[in-house]
Amino acid sequence: MTRFATLAAVLLTGAFASLLVMLQTPPQARISRFDEGQFDDETRASVVFYFCFKSTLTTTLDLLARGEIRLEDARTRVYESALRYNPGYLKHIETSERGATARERVARNLIGHLRSVDESDPALQTRIFALEIEFAALHGKVQSACGSFTMPGALTCQNW
Repeated sequence: MTRFATLAAVLLTGAFASLLVMLQTPPQARISRFDEGQFDDETRASVVFYFCFKSTLTTTLDLLARGEIRLEDARTRVYESALRYNPGYLKHIETSERGATARERVARNLIGHLRSVDESDPALQTRIFALEIEFAALHGKVQSACGSFTMPGALTCQNW
């Protein structure tokens, strides 16, 4: 019985001490993931512009994957949105994508985004193949698993 009383006294003392510490500590303000008050106007504008661009990119990729938009139209939408809202995207793909023009690099980047989504979906793989053919028609090149090469006339890949 003495052990129980000692254990209970220790637990109650610990609980009481914790309660006293909690009551004496002033409450701290919670910081949300995106607290607009902590940014200046330029930073807020940059965040809004990025979300505008990201929304366009995401919507365009969804439409492209479902076949509701052609690659040429998707490329134009993303390119125009990047010019207006996120020029850094165009500078980034300058180094990460091959291509003679910014529009070609945007098209390659869109196909690359779709390729990275889900490699096990046969419908998406078929759509990506169709987009590669459309890319070849737009830019005279084939981009596929076997590499990228200039197309003299036929849509074939030796290593396919």
